[in-house]
Amino acid sequence: MAKTPLSPSYTIKRSRRARTGLKKLPPAKREEVNRITSEYLAVKPLERIPGITKGLHGLYKGFYQYDVDKSNRIIYSVNKDEKTVYIDMIGSHPDW
Repeated sequence: MAKTPLSPSYTIKRSRRARTGLKKLPPAKREEVNRITSEYLAVKPLERIPGITKGLHGLYKGFYQYDVDKSNRIIYSVNKDEKTVYIDMIGSHPDW
């Protein structure tokens, strides 16, 4: 039996840097990021996936990282009250 996708409960907002990073990805990777955004970030952005998601620390406490692959990641924060996910960056590891 096929798994039924959950309905989105979070609104997604992308920063300019995230939109630019998404445009720079190859088409297949762009599709994967869009799938992750709609199936994971819009539905259950705070659910931990071992080896794929993690909370960041230090100056970036409150941000999360989703590893798309070894080279690309999505950096985002979640406002539970507004039910909004703010995607700050998409692409290779940022030079923080």
